[in-house]
Amino acid sequence: MRFWKGPWVLVVALTVTLGGCASSGMAPESECLAPSRVDSWKTIAWFGAPAATGTMLDARTESALEAALVEAAQRVGLRLASPTEADLIMAYRLATAQYVDPRLAAGQSWGCWGRKAPDPAPRSYTEATLLVEMTERSSGEVVWRSRVQHTLTEEDRLDPKALAQRAAEAVLGEWPGLPGL
Repeated sequence: MRFWKGPWVLVVALTVTLGGCASSGMAPESECLAPSRVDSWKTIAWFGAPAATGTMLDARTESALEAALVEAAQRVGLRLASPTEADLIMAYRLATAQYVDPRLAAGQSWGCWGRKAPDPAPRSYTEATLLVEMTERSSGEVVWRSRVQHTLTEEDRLDPKALAQRAAEAVLGEWPGLPGL
């Protein structure tokens, strides 16, 4: 059988190549430090706003993040309770860092097909890291933590509520014993 190399081969190759690059960049790293006690955790309380260190996000973004985290916790089955009665206390830390990337800007490369040479100026970007920890109130132990990193875009700055929602869903999407959000 002869393999025909028509234009559809190029379409499939581009789809596979670009499909691998289409992720949101919000893959969480989670760990449960007390898996045997997961079934006993039913309620959660908010620890309160953390001390902002190195955070470049505005108050609007942080308040949207706090609301999104509480909503995501409720979606995975945790009910809000007072700090003196809750099984878990949730806290988070949000930090941003500026980086400079001397590589080519996205979509530019050397070569043919009408592409232009890269701009010699390096590209700078901001990366945000969200760390969420759950502490068991009765023992004082951190029993679960999750971290997610994301390179901020202009769209993220224009719609911080959507960014906060995606980050909260990513972080709590791996809550132990429950399906993803």
